[in-house]
Amino acid sequence: MSTEIAEAPASQVYEAHEIAKILPLMDSEELSKLIADIAARGLIYDIILFEGKILDGRHRYMACVQAGVTPRFDTFEGDYDDAIAHVTSTNVLRRQLSDSQRSMVAARLANLRKGRPTDATPAVSQTDVAEQFAVSRSSVQRAAKVLTEGVPGLADAVTNDAVPVAAAALVAALPKEIQEQVVAEGPEAIKQAAKKAKAKPVTETPAAPSTEDDDTPAPATATDAMLTALAGGLEKVRAALSTLSKVSLTPGQRKLMADYRTEANALADWIDEFTDH
Repeated sequence: MSTEIAEAPASQVYEAHEIAKILPLMDSEELSKLIADIAARGLIYDIILFEGKILDGRHRYMACVQAGVTPRFDTFEGDYDDAIAHVTSTNVLRRQLSDSQRSMVAARLANLRKGRPTDATPAVSQTDVAEQFAVSRSSVQRAAKVLTEGVPGLADAVTNDAVPVAAAALVAALPKEIQEQVVAEGPEAIKQAAKKAKAKPVTETPAAPSTEDDDTPAPATATDAMLTALAGGLEKVRAALSTLSKVSLTPGQRKLMADYRTEANALADWIDEFTDH
């Protein structure tokens, strides 16, 4: 980055760069606290511009405008790849995002091409971004489905951490008019629609004669029930890990938590693959 600081003209309005938009916006409570802080102490960290748009600091910029504080700007001098790395390293790791939110960030990042968007270079792979953001590849695939097949409000619900990405992906498979209706009714309606979409009809079959040495596999319905229970327990573990990430931990504890999260993601992938076969 350059070391020269340039103040923005009072009449100029800056918009967020497309790279910055891969991240979710702060909620109103977080933004209100930032506005109060900047009003009391001023702007501490400069707002970073790239290609004439805000790369890092769009919330600081909004807070400055609301607080009546003149913003300061610095210019990022790296290339497009460097800009992506800057945003992910300084924001995703700094902010406390849930697994679903990180999956959405990863899916959006996978859609950005390395180098300038006009370059004919391959997009970042889902496997790479899944590893980078400590989520499973299947979770990134679900997020991609929500972005490509879901109505805009569905993606917003996941981005705002109101609905898990797994539930949103199920709703994204429904007709657009149904999606719009469900999204309009709110997060709980989305979750209920996802449960209905996931439910499978039970087919009645005659009971087989009982034998002591019967090695017949358990009925599909019983297997589904076990997988559902396992997935439910896994979600609780991942929720607990997400909560732990928001408290003060030692480096050793954070390393252990990262290892647990990796194992949880691997188990989630296994459940998905088993269910698909």
